[in-house]
Amino acid sequence: MIELVQKFIDNTISEEELITLKDWLVVPENKTLMEEYIKDDYNLNYSFLEPDTAASFVKIQQQINNNKPAKRIWPVVFKYAAVIILLVGFVYGIYMSGFLNIDNKLENQITLELPDGTIKPINVGKKVFFKINESNTQVKQEYTKLVYDQKEDENKKLVYNKLVVPYGERFQIQLSDGTIVFLNAGSSLRYPVAFNKPNNRKVYLQGEAYFDVAKNKKKPFFVETEKVNVTVLGTKFNVSTYANENNNSVVLQEGSVRVVSNNVVDNDSLTIMPGERVKLVNNKFIAEKVNVNKHIAWIDGSLLFINDEFKNIILELERHYNVKINNTNDALNNIRYTASFKKGETLESILELFTENTNFEFKIENKVVTLK
Repeated sequence: MIELVQKFIDNTISEEELITLKDWLVVPENKTLMEEYIKDDYNLNYSFLEPDTAASFVKIQQQINNNKPAKRIWPVVFKYAAVIILLVGFVYGIYMSGFLNIDNKLENQITLELPDGTIKPINVGKKVFFKINESNTQVKQEYTKLVYDQKEDENKKLVYNKLVVPYGERFQIQLSDGTIVFLNAGSSLRYPVAFNKPNNRKVYLQGEAYFDVAKNKKKPFFVETEKVNVTVLGTKFNVSTYANENNNSVVLQEGSVRVVSNNVVDNDSLTIMPGERVKLVNNKFIAEKVNVNKHIAWIDGSLLFINDEFKNIILELERHYNVKINNTNDALNNIRYTASFKKGETLESILELFTENTNFEFKIENKVVTLK
């Protein structure tokens, strides 16, 4: 870690190293050490301070390695002492702004939270193995897919990972039991590295995901969300629980699932069949026949709208393209559209198509789209 601190001061640190340093700074004691060094003797009388950065680095090195207070180094008088003020101010500015930028970058990057709380960014251009805990347990990454093949051991406690997928991205996970999960944009899944419990397999979802569950009659598979839970033995289904859409629904493609509400409702559980969707409306479950393809088109990057209101289409476009859409033309909200778009279609071409059917204009600036 000392090497990274020095690289940070020298402004030669890479983005990946900067993320590692940021994780280290989550510990309050480490953050204090870093701040003390960067602001070294900031409040002292600079007329009596020699800008000896090497001596300052010795101090923080001793503190980190020994976890003990080091003696303060009192330098000799140096007529250019004012230089240290500029140096401290400059480096401290990097510290305050640099990590804010890293936080913003992580918000737009697929990340994996490890058991110790470390946040690992996922580079979808790689095919690698990496460790996820101190026992050297490894996970295989195949570009946009993580593969877990850890054997179940009922004598071991559950250890969790959490995958977070931002707007504009999608990702796939193969869980340790062989279950395949596709995570849509703006979603996260918390799941055990291995399903060590003898009587169930349980994961926790925010957002939207498609599940192809490996069959195991002895260990039912549970998907828990904020408002509804799904119980299955082996099946294919889609769960959508986006908070900003007030949408809690389950669409079944194959098999059979039972949906249970986390709140007290009139009919607090419902079993649905393939081709049906159950949604929670005003604390009541409503089941209906649907076009399953419409609800799972996102898996391969496509978009399918069937008689959808434009206000709902906007929300899906925001997730799909990682943009903010400001609609200043309220008349558009309740207009319904049916359309399909293949993977790779640009947002501009999609909006152009809508303008051919409805009279409105749009403007795209960076990540903000204005409709008028």
